[in-house]
Amino acid sequence: MVVFGSQAWTVFADLDEISGPDTPVLIYSSHDSTHHGPTVTWTARYQRYVTSRDGSHPDRMKYRPPSCREEDRSGYWAGFYEISDLAELAPEATIEIKSLRRRDGSSYEKGFVPEGPTIVRR
Repeated sequence: MVVFGSQAWTVFADLDEISGPDTPVLIYSSHDSTHHGPTVTWTARYQRYVTSRDGSHPDRMKYRPPSCREEDRSGYWAGFYEISDLAELAPEATIEIKSLRRRDGSSYEKGFVPEGPTIVRR
């Protein structure tokens, strides 16, 4: 299990309502400059969203990546989404963000880059 912080509690409330645990998750690193344009390079399965306790995950750092420690010190997060089965995609299996669609199936505008958790269709 891995846990990521988020302020997007409404996105996860919607996700819990329409899909719930074991929903496939696509992850792209917004700070990764090795690809041409935003590209999904990881997959996982969404498990649940939990509300923070004073900005921290209820299990503290047990499931948080070490790269998140600095931002966690600020007590910033409204909650955390827990994922399982985190796996890096092979270079030939990465997914360009521009190939994704809105929840209703319509296309995003040219140059769309998600800012935070977003419910999409493949």
